[in-house]
Amino acid sequence: MGNHKALGSIGIIVLVSAVLFLVFGASLAYFWFWPGDLKTEEMVFSDFTEVEVGWAFEVNITQSSSFNVVISADEKIIDHVEVTQTGKTLTIGFEQGINPGALFRKAEIKMPELDKLFLSGATRGTANGFRNSNTFVLGLSGASSLEVTNINVGKAEIELSGASTLNARGTSNDLSSLVTGASKLDLSNFPVNHVDIDVSGASRATINVDGVLDFDVSGDSTLEYIGEPIMGDINLSDSSTLKKK
Repeated sequence: MGNHKALGSIGIIVLVSAVLFLVFGASLAYFWFWPGDLKTEEMVFSDFTEVEVGWAFEVNITQSSSFNVVISADEKIIDHVEVTQTGKTLTIGFEQGINPGALFRKAEIKMPELDKLFLSGATRGTANGFRNSNTFVLGLSGASSLEVTNINVGKAEIELSGASTLNARGTSNDLSSLVTGASKLDLSNFPVNHVDIDVSGASRATINVDGVLDFDVSGDSTLEYIGEPIMGDINLSDSSTLKKK
């Protein structure tokens, strides 16, 4: 008889625990995944030329004569958005320990010059209208994507990894690029004089070049080119493809 009572008590405890777990889980899911009202905050930052954005933000960066940073996000997470500036670098993300889930967040940035841009963690972005006679550095990782338009630079250094995607329209004299981890680079509308590119890990790259083309393509990857380049230092593995578009 005592054993039956003990088992009954244990059963009640297990049932109550399961109900509490379900209620807590449902409340947590509601808080983080059910959308609330959209809020917008304008922030005061200046004199930055580099931008880093993560946490699956949507970010739009536009050339302007003045600086402007506007954050739009769900009311449940906007107070946890963290925007900081260290030297010339503006960084946008979230406070440590915060998981914003699928709730909406977006950054609108206006700035005179853009020297470096890094997107990570499935961030999606656009950049438009920048001119730089020196070197423009761009890095995408963690399934991030970027569309660049109307950009003209002296030299471009581009690195894509982790199934990231870049589509760019503009011009550059020199291009140095590393494309890895099933990433995709489309520079069909980005004519370049000299290209040095490394494509690996089932990645795909399309370039537009009329000068010297140096490349290393490996790991079931594809390099497609537009133009009549002079082949320089080249390496193509048996499992990879080089073709003229």
